[in-house]
Amino acid sequence: MAQAISQPELRPCESPRAKVLMFPQRLQPGSFVKLLHHPHDLPAFELIHCNGRRCWVRQQAWGAAVFWEVSRLSITADAS
Repeated sequence: MAQAISQPELRPCESPRAKVLMFPQRLQPGSFVKLLHHPHDLPAFELIHCNGRRCWVRQQAWGAAVFWEVSRLSITADAS
């Protein structure tokens, strides 16, 4: 005789990362952004594009073929 397998109790996720976080604003490709903990002596990054939770940025001095993939949550719109 087969035994019934008990199902785990389903509960809502209580993780703080489970909350939907809004992107600071709709940034267009070509915008200049800084990252969390951005050093003061490093220029702002140029935003190439975002896809889901990932964004691609670059420094103007790096050349057009060199990008850096970063988390969208690490981008701040404050590039002043």
